[in-house]
Amino acid sequence: MGKGKPVAADPPLTPGVLRVSRYGAIRSISEAAEKASDGDQIVVDAGIYTLGKNREKFPIYIPPRCQLIGPDADKCFIDGGNDREIVERPIHPYQSLVLLGDEATISGFTIRNSGGNGLSSEQGARVVITKNSIRDNAQHGILIFGTNGAMIQDNQFFNNGKAKSKFGGPRPGIGKQGHHIYIEGRTGCTNDVMIIGNMMEKVFADAIANDMYDQADGLAMRLQIVGNVITDCGRNGMSIVSSYGPSGTDVFVHILNNRILRTPGNAIDLVVTYSLVNRSISDAKLVANVLKNEISECGCGILAVGAYEASENCKARYSTIKNRVEKAKDYGIRVVGGYNLDNLPGWAVQNTVVEAMVADNNISDCKKTPVLIQGGTREKGGVVKDNRVYLHIVANEVIENGKKKKPGNGIVIRNGVPNNNVVLVA
Repeated sequence: MGKGKPVAADPPLTPGVLRVSRYGAIRSISEAAEKASDGDQIVVDAGIYTLGKNREKFPIYIPPRCQLIGPDADKCFIDGGNDREIVERPIHPYQSLVLLGDEATISGFTIRNSGGNGLSSEQGARVVITKNSIRDNAQHGILIFGTNGAMIQDNQFFNNGKAKSKFGGPRPGIGKQGHHIYIEGRTGCTNDVMIIGNMMEKVFADAIANDMYDQADGLAMRLQIVGNVITDCGRNGMSIVSSYGPSGTDVFVHILNNRILRTPGNAIDLVVTYSLVNRSISDAKLVANVLKNEISECGCGILAVGAYEASENCKARYSTIKNRVEKAKDYGIRVVGGYNLDNLPGWAVQNTVVEAMVADNNISDCKKTPVLIQGGTREKGGVVKDNRVYLHIVANEVIENGKKKKPGNGIVIRNGVPNNNVVLVA
């Protein structure tokens, strides 16, 4: 026998199982994925899988109902070597290292060093992403592209958005792009996503952000964001919007038991509309339950806005209950009916209705007003009219320098710009 590297025999084949190993018959994940049939398991041995070493072909497409299984995120690495590209519009899931088909699952890998996104889903795909480490990717860690049901659970995220991309838009200003999880709403999909028990650290923009932009009117989305730990974001912890362009959108989000630390922007940022198009958005809706979250060292703890920029007849229902906010550089909790930044001159923010419950929250050591409620506000000369906040506010505790303030102290309620109102309700 020659003195070449030993060829280890693969374990006996099990029907429906393809094994990837360094010296086996199949040595790359992409080769196994190409050979896989509907419902197969692809079991990958420990190692580093790259374009050079293993001749991986990116994106690695995991066919419908297949499972991609690694031994452990600390032992098995899909390394893109900066292959793939950053794409602004249209966002493209193929610019990723791994692309999941319908009902595909992935667990037990580190996915790193993509020149675009780490991991994406095909449009309409139902996917499960668990127990992975997703890090050091140029754009987004995970791009969910118009799903009919996605579960993202027990993953670790670190340093995504490392290219520090900034894209402009129809309005003046530059926006950061590069999130741990980016959810693109697509027409014809339910856009239901569960994000549970993940650890998210150091990202260029937001840990979690959604996008409702260049799609048909009537787009809907349902999000559950539960039990995550988020630290050291470059902008916001979470940015949730009902529409950047379409009218008649409908978004529901349940935000429960998350810890958010050290975000220079807003720990939780909620807004019905923020127009990126040169037209008025109408009849959009956002319902958000924000419950039992712990927030520390942020810009604003919870910012809940009815509408920015050009909009009319939009609605929000915000329930902000039993949250703890401390050491905010701005406000602890801020609710605004209409807010015109005047980036689209000539357009008005009008006829927004916000129903807000602010109850049993604990707010301590904020540099600005602990709780601020405004009917309407603006920058420059933007038009803001006929926006209303119907407010139920009760049993919030405000603490400053270790001392509890009297009930009502530290809470400011203002109509704001004339022809906008805050209405107290029992």
